[in-house]
Amino acid sequence: MRIRLIFVVWPFIKDFKTDTVREMNLPIKLQLSDEFLLPEEICNYKVDTRMKQIWAVELDLLSEFIKVCNVHKLRYYLYAGSMLGAVRHKGVIPWDNDIDVIMPREDYNKLLTIGPKVFEKPYYFQNMATEEGKYIYFYSKLCNSHTTARSEEDYAAGQNCGIFIDIFTLDNLPDGNFARNLHLFRLRTITKMARFCCPHTFPAKQGVVKNVKMHLNHLLYYLMGKPSPESLFCRFNKVAGSYSKKNTKMCADLGFGYHANCTWNREDWKQTKEVPFNTIQAIIPVKYDVILRKQYGDYMQYPPIDQRQCHEYYDFDAETPYKDYFQRKKMNH
Repeated sequence: MRIRLIFVVWPFIKDFKTDTVREMNLPIKLQLSDEFLLPEEICNYKVDTRMKQIWAVELDLLSEFIKVCNVHKLRYYLYAGSMLGAVRHKGVIPWDNDIDVIMPREDYNKLLTIGPKVFEKPYYFQNMATEEGKYIYFYSKLCNSHTTARSEEDYAAGQNCGIFIDIFTLDNLPDGNFARNLHLFRLRTITKMARFCCPHTFPAKQGVVKNVKMHLNHLLYYLMGKPSPESLFCRFNKVAGSYSKKNTKMCADLGFGYHANCTWNREDWKQTKEVPFNTIQAIIPVKYDVILRKQYGDYMQYPPIDQRQCHEYYDFDAETPYKDYFQRKKMNH
């Protein structure tokens, strides 16, 4: 009797779950099965429907990004935690809620030119050149304007605050130590100037020494004629890419402008292959093991359970445009 009851009830339970998923209003083109958004436990981590919604939007953004790269013959690779996720989980790391890609400098520069034209609403190509002083980082993002993933400070500054994927650059480094340190010093100086174009992005420094350095940098900013974010962005890209056509041995992600914490042999990135990444296919280097070990060490070892945490410093809402989200939040205060 109990077995018969299960067979009778199960189709209704299944239909209820499917209908609940279909009611979700995700502004994406990517075709996903109804089951994709259902909560599940992966690697002893509970991935709820909210996280799955964020993944769905980010996978859709990645899919659109890949389409543009394929049409315009631009090279890219899954990067950092996304490369690790592709190798270890065949998709997003269960306790992660962002996607990163990286592009060789020449391909990235082409994307800077075509990006504002080829990505149509709700997709938005975001960087210092497109945001006019509201966004101050030296790497780009591809956002979905019909969603929310940013702080109230970012919204107040006028940024596009949609869920996004990060787009970094892989730049050649000069071979000699002196030339490399000078190269990084130039990028670090440009990065410091950027904080004065959009102060909300950088928290105030604590301590006498740090405050003195801040004031000196502020003075330098004025002596340089208060350069605009757009001019700094152009200058940064020119300096960062100054070795792109030179046959140097090493390369690095210089997206933050002031370090090259992890450097790789350029040859390690040349050969690529396509791998499954959740519901789509994406590109990683054939020598991913060398790249990931330099960045993470024993990357196949899971972190302790108490360290499996996602980025929760943003307001996330995969179904609500960020303008509506923050207006509603303001009214409820």
